[in-house]
Formats: sequence, structure tokens, C-alpha cells
Amino acid sequence: MFCPCCPGQRDPVKGILDPARGPSARGGGTETHCVRGDGITIVYLTRHGETDWNHEKRIQGQINVPLNDRGNRQAEALAERLSTIDLDVICTSDLRRSLETAERIAARQPRGAPMVTMPELRECSYGLWEGLTRAEVADRFAEDWENWNQRRFTESPTGGESFLSLFQRAGRAFDAAVQKGEKVLIAAHRGTLRAILCHALQLDPARRDQFLVMNCSLTVLECLPGCRPRLVLLDDTSHLTAVPPAIVSGTGLSDSSDCAGSPGPLSPRFASR
Repeated sequence: MFCPCCPGQRDPVKGILDPARGPSARGGGTETHCVRGDGITIVYLTRHGETDWNHEKRIQGQINVPLNDRGNRQAEALAERLSTIDLDVICTSDLRRSLETAERIAARQPRGAPMVTMPELRECSYGLWEGLTRAEVADRFAEDWENWNQRRFTESPTGGESFLSLFQRAGRAFDAAVQKGEKVLIAAHRGTLRAILCHALQLDPARRDQFLVMNCSLTVLECLPGCRPRLVLLDDTSHLTAVPPAIVSGTGLSDSSDCAGSPGPLSPRFASR
């Protein structure tokens, strides 16, 4: 088994990631290791399906917004893709859009994988900005908006939490989820999953915007005992080809939209169509 922490080994799935499209699994920062002692753990990461507020580019944060029709179709397509993967557990945010996505995945599991709700996997709290568009926030909270854009890691939205706070709780949630089985799925939100990827891959949290994290995309991390996680698949949406493309499906706080997928190969070891 290939381990990114141990020199002199050959990567058996070389080429599964396009280096031009995804970050290296060898980032700097504080050392992070998988700590399960009984073998490999595969962690599947997915963002909830689309909501109307995604479509309208409204800031959702921790507001309970349900999936829209397209979001339900995305969740069903993802559930079909994962239906041959015998997941041990599905860890999900307790917000409705994430729960609805996780429930569809669980319903298609061969053994009906148990679901564990984890409030730590919630999206970042954007306080008084939730429900507003970027333009509305900039107009109503001009000074706070300017401060937040200049210092996003440590500055908090009006009445909300900083990315530093999100980064810390998401990291704890990931470390706890890895202990729950050999095949673990985490269903959460864009901000949370960006934080998890920075934590797991030991990347500077300032690089979080490099991850698009599209609705119902699939990312896979391979964890070995005592080793840093290895990125196997990033933001793959090839299972969504039958779902009509959205106009937008962002959070309302990102300049990049989720209009296009980033399909790529996925080893039979990790998933099948």
C-alpha cells in the first residue's frame, strides 16, 4: 500500500489526479496523521445537493434550507454511484440540506449504513449575513464586509464565526469520523469540506478557495495508520451528467460558481458507477 509519508514507495494509482487541477497531498503546516490502528480507512466527502439559495447566491450559513428539485436529483445520482460501496457509517451535518442528501445515500446502501449527525459539520455561521446576497451584505454591513474580505481567516461576519473557528471544529469532526469505520462518508457543506481538506492535507487554510466543492461532488481520502491522508479523488461530478447543469450553485460568498464539473477517473477500489 502506498504511503505518502514513507519514502521509496511507488504510487499505485499514479495519474488518478490531474496535478494541474488538484492540490498535492503533501502540504505544510502542523503534522496530521490518520490514527486508526487496524488498517486503511477510506473517507468519502460530499457536499449537499443544490438549494434555491444556492441558485439565488444567498448566504445560507446555518439556516435550514431544503434541497430543491435539482438538489434532490443530484443526491439521487450520487446515491446511485455509491450504492455498491458498503459504507460503515455516514457522518452528516444536522442541517436539513445535508441530512436530506445523506438520507438518500443511506437508503441506497446494501446494508443500510447508519447515520451519525454531527453539529460540528455545520456550515460556517455567517450571523446577520445569512439570507442575504453579497451585494446586500456590502450595502448593509459595509465596514464589516470590508474587514472580512481583508482578513477572512480571523475576521468574523457580523454576529457569526471566523474561518479559524470553522477550521478547528471541522478538523476535530474529521478526526472523530475517521475512527468510526473503514469506509466513512462525510456529508457537509462547502466551507466545512474546504476546512477538512486543508486540515487533512496539511495545507495553509488560506488556500481553501482552491477547492470548488460543488454540490454532490465526490472527494476521496485514503487514510493509513500513522500516515497523513492521501487525496485520491477531488471534486468529481461525473455521476451528475444526467442532471441538467445549474446556472449557479455557490454559497453566495465565492466568486467561483459551481456551473462546471470536474469529472475524473475513480478506481474500482473506491467507487463504481
